[in-house]
Amino acid sequence: MESIRILQDTYEKLYAITPPLGDLIEKELRALSPQFWRDDYVTRIFQKKGFLKDDWAHLYEIDSYYLLEILREYWRDFSTYSESRFFTKENWDLFVNKKNKSSIISIRNEVSHPEYWNYEISTYNAWHESLEKAAVALGSSLPELLYELHEPERKKILDIILNRVVNPALQSTVLPPEILKSIEDTKNRLEMQNTASGIMAFFTDALHSERGKQIYEAFEKHGMASFESIKDEVQKAYYGTAHLEKE
Repeated sequence: MESIRILQDTYEKLYAITPPLGDLIEKELRALSPQFWRDDYVTRIFQKKGFLKDDWAHLYEIDSYYLLEILREYWRDFSTYSESRFFTKENWDLFVNKKNKSSIISIRNEVSHPEYWNYEISTYNAWHESLEKAAVALGSSLPELLYELHEPERKKILDIILNRVVNPALQSTVLPPEILKSIEDTKNRLEMQNTASGIMAFFTDALHSERGKQIYEAFEKHGMASFESIKDEVQKAYYGTAHLEKE
């Protein structure tokens, strides 16, 4: 497994566990200081770390590094006053023990500031195991959190492609049967994709495949919207801006 893929995949999992981690910490801070938890606890850590962002409403909006530093700083307070069973020695080691190279805080720091070019698969597996345990400790599972992360974006991209091109084409009375069969297959394969990136990979391949070019010609002949005509819209939805290919 290439190091860049190890780092990318691990960062995605870190990103997925950030919302429940932020919710947990915010709940505990509100219990300690219902009205002034931001100033009494959060602002002090942000200032200590040189973090000046103040346009946030909830902690799940904050980078996991700062969340983990807050969790580490106030762990004793949380473990003393909290009714949650989260604050155990095991979870201390799992989340914020910097001596543990597979703790969540160590993983986050390594992924954000990698020191090596060649990460071993054993390292990736150890990171993955910690992230799975962290998701469970936060009351969820890693597959569930990844699904929640990907599904809104996946659905947004899929809806554009189906509503603008595929579904109208399937209602056509002028396209040849073999073209309609290819479109039906395309729809099935698109709906099988679990992530927006999977949809984008399939979409890009379809743009450049020989069969894709044949379908494009059939659509053009009948004045129908095609993958080519919605390419900019799809890329803008995925990347946040038009990411045009050079001819």
